[in-house]
Amino acid sequence: MPRSNALPTQAELKKLLRYEPGTGRLFWKARSKGMFGVSDSSRSAEHACNQWNSRFADKEALTKVNVGYRCGRLGYQYVLAHRVIWKLMTGEEPKEIDHIDGNRSNNKWQNLRSVTASDNRRNTRLRDDNTSGAHGVFFHRQKWVAIIYADGRQLWCGAFDSLEEAIAARKAAEVSHGYHPNHGRDASSETAAREERQYGISWDAGRGKWMAQITSGGETKNLGRFATREEAIAARKAAEEEIMARKPKPKPTKKGRKGR
Repeated sequence: MPRSNALPTQAELKKLLRYEPGTGRLFWKARSKGMFGVSDSSRSAEHACNQWNSRFADKEALTKVNVGYRCGRLGYQYVLAHRVIWKLMTGEEPKEIDHIDGNRSNNKWQNLRSVTASDNRRNTRLRDDNTSGAHGVFFHRQKWVAIIYADGRQLWCGAFDSLEEAIAARKAAEVSHGYHPNHGRDASSETAAREERQYGISWDAGRGKWMAQITSGGETKNLGRFATREEAIAARKAAEEEIMARKPKPKPTKKGRKGR
């Protein structure tokens, strides 16, 4: 997992950012004049402060996406949002942060956990080129073989007549060696998560509803909560069409006379 340099202190982060544990989003806080450093003119520092606040205060922060991770600039430093969130919430410099559901952009607090590199590898999705349907299971010499990596070495789980037996042995070994229950999840679950991010929808577990949102002009608007995923997507698409309809159409340009 990509890692950034040492982060500002928890106190400094709390001055700069506000975090919503339920949505996983970060927002810029309004800044004071003193945060813009020493200036020859107090008026110029005040002007810079007012200008920054008018553009960024209460707007969502660290919204760029790089290989699935939310990221951005914090001062002169490139940071990963999930690492910032961990330190903001705990005060600890994170080692590695695991997104439990495999969705790298899902920074809800319940979806993040601090782990070792070894633990992080115990919660990965199934590779696209896997043909057996499970990690560490393959066909060899007329048998289905199951192996697992644990304690820094490859361990033998057994050779079986059926694929189902081999998968069961591998799953049992995962449990005994502390693998996460999500390990080996199908890639389709992550595809669905990407689609949900694309449509601006998410599952509100607290209310048991699908929530739709849209961002326009730097502001995020809640479109409501719905019983089905399809209804939430439809609401998001309708909002997109409404925004596009409000945009002024470009004026036709006059074509110049063609030279002879």
